[in-house]
Parts: sequence; structure tokens; C-alpha cells
Amino acid sequence: MNPQELKNWLSVSEVASKYKLARNSVLVACKSDRFSGNEAVETSLGWLISPAGADRVFRYRLDN
Repeated sequence: MNPQELKNWLSVSEVASKYKLARNSVLVACKSDRFSGNEAVETSLGWLISPAGADRVFRYRLDN
């Protein structure tokens, strides 16, 4: 993944804010394999989540 692609990915805090979740809930999803393939990757700076992966896993939060 090159630096240009990383700009599109979301941090745990960004996902938590967007979907009105506790930051810990997003971390648990990352660590418990709720994301598939390359939707979430752990880096030395923390987890990065693709916008599509975040939407797939947490979309129900926006519907309520």
C-alpha cells in the first residue's frame, strides 16, 4: 500500500466518530476479524480501516 492510498483509509477514531460508536467497539471489531480481506490492517500506528469495510460492518448504525 503506497502513501497515496493511505490517505483514503480511516483511523479507529474516525470510524467511531462517523458511526457514533465507542472507540473500543471499533477496536474489538478489528481484533475479532469482523472485517474481511484487506478491509482493516494493523500498522505500527494503529488500525486502519477502509471506508468500504467500515460501511459494510457498521452501516446498520447509520440506518437507526
